[in-house]
Amino acid sequence: MCMKYKGVDYHYAFEFTFPVCYNLHGETFRIVITDYMEEIQGYSGLCLENELFVVSENTKIEFSAFIDIINEVVDITTSSVMSYAETHNGCFPTPHRKVDDADFVEKFNKAKESSESKYYQELLDKHYDELKKYFYNPDLITKETYSMLEPDAKYCLTAFLLRLYIYTKLPQIKGFKIFKI
Repeated sequence: MCMKYKGVDYHYAFEFTFPVCYNLHGETFRIVITDYMEEIQGYSGLCLENELFVVSENTKIEFSAFIDIINEVVDITTSSVMSYAETHNGCFPTPHRKVDDADFVEKFNKAKESSESKYYQELLDKHYDELKKYFYNPDLITKETYSMLEPDAKYCLTAFLLRLYIYTKLPQIKGFKIFKI
C-alpha cells in the first residue's frame, strides 16, 4: 500500500504541530516519506504544506531517517519564514508551492482518519497483552521476536516505538500522528 506523487511512492505519513515564534498555535506539518530507495541511498520526505522535498542523511536506519526528514522540513520551513519576515517588515509569507493534487491530499486525509478510528484502538487492545512486555522494556525486541509477530501487531509495535523515539528526540512536537499510506 502506498501513495504516488509525481512518480514517487510514499509509504508513511506523519502529521504534527511544532511550536514556532510566528504562530501562537504552532505550525502544523503533514509529511509523507518513502521506503528506503536504493537510487538515492536513503529515504525521502515531502511536506504537503510547501512541497519541500528532502532526503535523509541516516540512510539505512528507518527511525533515524524519519527524525532527519522531520528536522530538515521543520528547520528549512521555519528558517525560511523567519528570513522572509525579516526582509519584508515582519510580514509572513504564503507558500508559493504546496501539494495541491486533490486526490493525493484526500487519500492522505482518509488514511489519517482511519488511523484515528476505533479500529486502530481495537487493534492495539487486541494485541496489548502480546506486546506489553515490549512497551515496558523495548530492549527485549529482537529481529527474531519482531519477525514472529503478525502484521497488525508489528504495526502497533512499530507505531508505538516510533512515537516514543520521536517524543524522546523531538520533545517539542505536539499531536504526533503516524500512519501507513
